[in-house]
Amino acid sequence: VLLIDPETVEPSNLSRGVFYRRHVGESKALALAEEAAVLFPDTRWVAAPVELADVGWSRLYSCALVFSAVD
Repeated sequence: VLLIDPETVEPSNLSRGVFYRRHVGESKALALAEEAAVLFPDTRWVAAPVELADVGWSRLYSCALVFSAVD
């Protein structure tokens, strides 16, 4: 699973995701990959803390599903 998000975790995000206080100031993509790996250890989680446009079509093309969400 490729997680793409250029933003960092803010205190206001703590009630809307699987983020904890220790994640405040960290990349959302990296923090989510870390927590998701604990919940789903048999899944490969890859974090890309960049804008979607910076990922590149070739990397997205290999994905079976692309899901977008905003908070």
